[in-house]
Order: sequence, then structure tokens, then C-alpha cells
Amino acid sequence: MLKHLGIGGMADVLLGGPMGSRASSARRAQRIQARGTPRTCGFIRMLMDEARLAANLHHQHIVQVHDVGEAGGEYFIAMEYLHAEDVRTIL
Repeated sequence: MLKHLGIGGMADVLLGGPMGSRASSARRAQRIQARGTPRTCGFIRMLMDEARLAANLHHQHIVQVHDVGEAGGEYFIAMEYLHAEDVRTIL
């Protein structure tokens, strides 16, 4: 991970470098469960349901999900990184 981008209700958003063997020069955004959020089955299911739903959406104005899973006890969603202002800053 290269830097912390922000935090939402369920997850921290981090900037990461290329992933896996098909890595290009593209950076990735990665959401991991936010510190202090409950590590209950219900919460994890909700995060994974969001990831599965987002992975099935394909549109030029929606970032693409590249990977979803768990590593070292941390659940994550790895997605396309879009360099832009966040909504909080715009508002």
C-alpha cells in the first residue's frame, strides 16, 4: 500500500500499486475493513455482498472491482483507482 486515501462508514480506502501477474502500471484502490468496526459475521457478509454487487456492475462511470477476498484476517475489495476529488471535498 502506498498511502491512505480516506475512510468511509465500513472501510478504509488505501492506494496500492499494480497487482498480480497481469500487473500494469495502473494503481489500485483497496478498501479494507475500518478499524473499530465490528468483526461479526453479519458485518463481513455485508462488506462481501457490497463487493459482489459492485463486481457485477460494468459501466464507464463506475470503477471496476479487480479482486475481493481475505488476507491475513483482513477482508478487502481491490478496485480500479480513479484520480479525482472525493465527494466530501467537493461538498
